[in-house]
Amino acid sequence: GLVIVEFSSYLDTGGAHGTPGRSFINYSRQQHKVLTLSDMLLPGQEEAFWKAAQVAHNSWLISTKLDQEPEFVKSWPFVKTQNVALTYGGVILKYEVSSIAPYALGHVELKIPYPRLNGILKPELFPGRN
Repeated sequence: GLVIVEFSSYLDTGGAHGTPGRSFINYSRQQHKVLTLSDMLLPGQEEAFWKAAQVAHNSWLISTKLDQEPEFVKSWPFVKTQNVALTYGGVILKYEVSSIAPYALGHVELKIPYPRLNGILKPELFPGRN
């Protein structure tokens, strides 16, 4: 089994607002180690994973109607993150504030449904598969 932990932090910088932080740990009880993204993916599938993440980013832009704002799309492009969690409902990518959207939007969270990761994610990491 897996143990997924999300950490939350807040750094008071003395200004108008501080800096919130989030991070994940994906711990494999079978392997007795923290899993990196490379550990989660089948060999040679990192590029395919990031393409699936870009699809999730586009879906987020559409759902928030931010895709209709050309300046937003230009100013806040998709970037990769190592902050990935294997949750029951899908793989979550969580971004630090001000990384792919303005601070006011908080921690943007992209979700990649497991069916989109067939042939990309190691099969044993899908929920219900052992």
